[in-house]
Amino acid sequence: MSDLLRVLDSDPQELEVHPLADIFPMMSQDELNDLAGDIRANGLQIPILLDSSGRVLLDGRNRLRACQIAQIAPVFERAAKDADPLALIISLNVKRRNLSAGQRAIAAADAWYQAEAAGRVLKHGGDRTSGKSTHLIADPREYFATAFGSNDKYIRMARSLLIDDPPAAESVRNGADLQEAHQALISRLGSQKAKDNRLRELERDRPDLAEKIKAGELKIDVAIEQAKADAEELKKQRWAVTVNLIDAVTIADRDVDVVDDVVRLFDATVEEGKGLPKISAMRLRRAADYFNALAQAWNEEDAQ
Repeated sequence: MSDLLRVLDSDPQELEVHPLADIFPMMSQDELNDLAGDIRANGLQIPILLDSSGRVLLDGRNRLRACQIAQIAPVFERAAKDADPLALIISLNVKRRNLSAGQRAIAAADAWYQAEAAGRVLKHGGDRTSGKSTHLIADPREYFATAFGSNDKYIRMARSLLIDDPPAAESVRNGADLQEAHQALISRLGSQKAKDNRLRELERDRPDLAEKIKAGELKIDVAIEQAKADAEELKKQRWAVTVNLIDAVTIADRDVDVVDDVVRLFDATVEEGKGLPKISAMRLRRAADYFNALAQAWNEEDAQ
């Protein structure tokens, strides 16, 4: 390459790896051992690429490690001062490495984020001629999809993983299936969203249970089951109270002129047969007090 200069004076121990170089996966230990064996037998065929200062490694992490394993002194090249590290790293790795579609998408998304952080991506509506950099990227989606041989769908999946599940993104970088990892992420996010919605419902309907969840005293699934059981029990209680009150009022809602007939017709033997407490004048007065209080509460409820 015209912008590379052969050098031999860099110390591997003092090299810093460029962040963009880390967007590509390292070889497995077996692959590194095979590469070390080839270097030991045939020498290092492709020099390790450094930036123009000779202190930052742009390409060749695997070759450097294989040289160390083979105990062979590595050979370096420096990039020219005006070389674009992003373009060099992409060009050298995407074309040379046997990467899966998922690995290319993760690398593309990672490179996109790093380009944004470095101010390499032209902001929407910005002046295309402004800024010190001569390597501004006007359309990052198209640029990185083309550079990495990926597509918009895969890069969007990869960006989601990098944001919401970095460990899963790292697994894809190392060979896991991108679509499976993304679908698992979607499922987890959906499950979490459902849990958040259920917690909000509990905060509205059962703040006591919601507080226990937040305090770590109760799991949300257990709380939801408790809320359902309590609601069912309340439903039964409401039904029983309603039916009993309807029956009681229906029986008692009569003219006072008939009370003598009720007393005369009342059969104490039936009362004894049911095994219920005996009706007395005191119980009737207490029932009257209850109905008076109930009527007052009913009026207050209707007034609201």
